[in-house]
Amino acid sequence: MKGQLSMIYTLFIHRPKPGLEELMLASMKRYRETMIRCPGCLEVHALRDQWSNALIGMAIWESQEALANARPALAEALKDEPYMDWLTEEPEGFLCEEG
Repeated sequence: MKGQLSMIYTLFIHRPKPGLEELMLASMKRYRETMIRCPGCLEVHALRDQWSNALIGMAIWESQEALANARPALAEALKDEPYMDWLTEEPEGFLCEEG
């Protein structure tokens, strides 16, 4: 619809190694604190899937531009986090828009 914001949804699925779930979740919550302070970030969630125990990071951005502008701060927030060592595989990421 004309004049309506084109929101962007980011979704990342993380599969932590056994025993490292809480460490990964704590890292995701620290990352969330950075994200929510970025202009244009509307919502951030760190979720645990009850069926697979995967951890899911989901954010809603007011625009692709807002997300792009936040990338330097987000990269800085992750620079000292060895989260890849805690995972069984690369996170699966999605950049979504309303269908």
